Amino acid sequence: MPKMDTKNDYEHRDAEAKLAGIEHDEVADAQGLKEDAYNQEAVEANMTLIQAVKAYPMATFWAFIMSFTIVSLCRRT
Repeated sequence: MPKMDTKNDYEHRDAEAKLAGIEHDEVADAQGLKEDAYNQEAVEANMTLIQAVKAYPMATFWAFIMSFTIVSLCRRT
């Protein structure tokens, strides 16, 4: 779990953003996206195999086809 930012951390980030020409709202949006990414990563890490297959059927299909192709090609040589 990421550490909680202090008020000083936010002020420091805002000062850096102003120097770079980035508005406060853009920094807040980026921070929100980062938190969302951490949360989604935790959800995906705790998925069972069946949940992952249901959530990502095309990725599962692609991985199966690629694996099957590689194994088939290796057996022929």
